[in-house]
Amino acid sequence: MSISKYFLSREYHGTRLIVEASLIPSNIFYKITTKLLGWTSKLIFDELYQNLKAYVENEVEDY
Repeated sequence: MSISKYFLSREYHGTRLIVEASLIPSNIFYKITTKLLGWTSKLIFDELYQNLKAYVENEVEDY
């Protein structure tokens, strides 16, 4: 199970994005796999965060 929470707040100089992400393995196999290959999740999440950042920036410009 993967849980992500996004918090956006307006700041004087822009928008602040706070992300909480957690991965909860369902059994020992997934727990070991997560420990060994956790760095791959970072690559995936980084791409998602960049897409979210671009989306928010475009929405702010359109607003």
